[in-house]
Amino acid sequence: MVDAEPPAGAGVALGSCTVRAEGDAVRCWSVEGPGVALPTPGPGTIAARVWRRIEPGDDFRYERYDVRLWAVTE
Repeated sequence: MVDAEPPAGAGVALGSCTVRAEGDAVRCWSVEGPGVALPTPGPGTIAARVWRRIEPGDDFRYERYDVRLWAVTE
């Protein structure tokens, strides 16, 4: 069951998944580096959706993403 799903992000939808978080963050890995740790509501099952943000005048040397995480009741 999804709890309080956040609003949709802006851009091109890339995908969604459900993960089990052991702590209070999940790490998004990058092929070019260690990525970033994103805070979660705490340990448990977390749903995620990701969008690639593309806006007029964007400098395509850099990639921008909109990542939404929220708790899911098991």
